[in-house]
Amino acid sequence: MYYRRKSNNKYNSTKFTRDGETFDSQAEYIRFRELTFMQEAGEIYNLQRQLKFELIPAQYETIPTGEYYKRGELKGKPKFKEVCIEKAVTYTADFVYIVKATGERVVEDVKGYSDPASAGYAKFVLKRKMMLYFHNVKVKEISKTITKKKKRKNNNDDEDNA
Repeated sequence: MYYRRKSNNKYNSTKFTRDGETFDSQAEYIRFRELTFMQEAGEIYNLQRQLKFELIPAQYETIPTGEYYKRGELKGKPKFKEVCIEKAVTYTADFVYIVKATGERVVEDVKGYSDPASAGYAKFVLKRKMMLYFHNVKVKEISKTITKKKKRKNNNDDEDNA
């Protein structure tokens, strides 16, 4: 069954659900189907979706809680807690799989756009570079431009003029 949901995301893509799975765009769904067929044909294996990689870990700071230990060896000493001051930076790959012939692990990101001037694409490029630097993983960018089918007019004018 096919469900389409309106989305107000920054890339103007529409999320939709197909066969119980939600995809960020139609282009991502089409690539998933291609990869699924490749897996069924035995060309690839271990196909995974939305795999998260940590690029920079979260940063924590130890601060006093304002409370003091009331018993034991630490009696009268202040209590401390770890507070997150910066969240982790992560990259979520659209697809990760292994090519059977070579054993190569492939990380893919489907892009329905590639405007270098857009902030979203610039963010992706930065994370792609960090994946290479920190994890020695090249992210394969798959460009999928989806065009809406236009109705063609039946022009019989050419036949009349002949």
